Amino acid sequence: MLTKEKENHFLYLHLALANYWAFPIDPPVVPKGTGRVRLVFKATNTEAEVEGLANAICEWAQEMLDIKASGKEQTLPTAARHVYTNMSVVGVTNGVTNGVMKNGLTNGAMNGQMNGLMNGATGGVTN
Repeated sequence: MLTKEKENHFLYLHLALANYWAFPIDPPVVPKGTGRVRLVFKATNTEAEVEGLANAICEWAQEMLDIKASGKEQTLPTAARHVYTNMSVVGVTNGVTNGVMKNGLTNGAMNGQMNGLMNGATGGVTN
């Protein structure tokens, strides 16, 4: 799925918080300015799960349009604000120095914290 530059991460966060398995794809894998989100499907996904994914994407798109229409384009979407708030609660937004967080967490530990914040999206289109 194509997005505007850097908005692929916002869509990824939105889908992860809704418990869908997706990955943001950035340059150099794709040309600059063409951020994408790779969606993962399984043969066992139900029609309801796929419809839920489509609805989640539409919700995100509507929020992005609403932000743009408000004239406050620097506003973070709800999912991004939710994740950043949770990161600050667990102390992972204090910066990184040589791969070690200032609060003592390594990047790997931070990723574990982020995975925990993402409601356990475990594989395929799940909800």
